[in-house]
Amino acid sequence: HSQVLKSLGLISQKTFEELLSIEERTQLYLEKNELANALGSWQDEMKKMKATIGSVNLYDLTRFTIDVTERNYWHFLQQPHVRKAIHVGNTILDGGMNVLNRLQNLWMLDKLSTFAKILDNDIPVLVYHGNFDLVLPVEGISAALENTPWKHRRQWCEADRQVYHFTN
Repeated sequence: HSQVLKSLGLISQKTFEELLSIEERTQLYLEKNELANALGSWQDEMKKMKATIGSVNLYDLTRFTIDVTERNYWHFLQQPHVRKAIHVGNTILDGGMNVLNRLQNLWMLDKLSTFAKILDNDIPVLVYHGNFDLVLPVEGISAALENTPWKHRRQWCEADRQVYHFTN
């Protein structure tokens, strides 16, 4: 984030160095598998960005309030065919907290080999990534998909893309 903000001229050299230092610290925590510390460090960076430029949204730096559409995945998850596909039955989906609580001990573990097996068995998958999300970062998910060894990887990498809206 520091490099993008600096290149846009939104932060001073001092702030750039402070953010870069936090990013390097986060990376070290990740390399040591100190996930709780990595999350805390990442949150420190978000706080610094919010205090400096008023936003943590690199996709729309003019927006300083929460966009109500950021949780539009909830509507997608309510569709009967989606609920069936993700095997949730009649489980009440409370905006994601049940999922987060269940996955607390599993997050940030490398699951690419399992993911490749799912894809190789032609099981349809919806891939989610979050804006400034440490667990599911946009660039991280894209890189993972491009590097996952599965039988249709080349075709997927070359395929046209379209935006999914919950009203589709």
